[in-house]
Amino acid sequence: MKSRTGWCALVVCGGALLAVTGCQTLREMGFESRASRLARKLQQTNKELASRNEELQTRLVSTVTEQKTMQGKITRLETDLVREKTRTATPPRPAADTRLEKLAKTLGALGTPIVTPEGARGIRINGDFLFRSGKTDVRSEAKATLAKLAAIVKNADAGVIIFVDGHTDADPLRVTKKLYGDNYGLGAARANAVARELIKLGAPRERLVTRSFGQDVPIAGNKTKEGKKKNRRVEIVFALANVARVTRTSAGH
Repeated sequence: MKSRTGWCALVVCGGALLAVTGCQTLREMGFESRASRLARKLQQTNKELASRNEELQTRLVSTVTEQKTMQGKITRLETDLVREKTRTATPPRPAADTRLEKLAKTLGALGTPIVTPEGARGIRINGDFLFRSGKTDVRSEAKATLAKLAAIVKNADAGVIIFVDGHTDADPLRVTKKLYGDNYGLGAARANAVARELIKLGAPRERLVTRSFGQDVPIAGNKTKEGKKKNRRVEIVFALANVARVTRTSAGH
């Protein structure tokens, strides 16, 4: 129906027919299509998503800024680390150390080469080659070898010190006990004998240091004749003077 003020709708309410007139829309009267509701809901969702997207964009910018700041800190730390390593890096080895490497080839022709953990170089000379059983006098057959060794000692750099180390097997002294007391005494006597011979052949006395390790640093077992033979030895060790000491274990290997 149509009235003067607009359209007229007939509405059934509680069994009664009511007439609604005027310019009222269906929405004003409480009627709204499903499509309209969905459209409004979609519009609201889009607004929320846009707001969320803006928030995420802000966080992303903040994260990128923090990342750049952290990367800058890492770069500075790496630079500082490189500088510190450069500052504390091991300085170039002195000429004396290089000289030891060159000596190794020459020494290798005179005995078994030795390289200690401290970087000292030297040779191991079998005791039976140097001495007769139970004796401390250098055999004449060994003097040619010691003469070559004396020349090397004489020409060694001023920063090098030479240790003459006496080593024995583990057998206790019997026949020579009254002369040397024990294996330390025997090792010392043989080291001193070699040092005296080197000095006689031209090696400077002030460059030589004698030591005795007795039976403490074996390089083989002491249960066989062959092992005992290897343990009876004199070692000549060329070390840098600034090395505090060459330990027993390092001197024997």
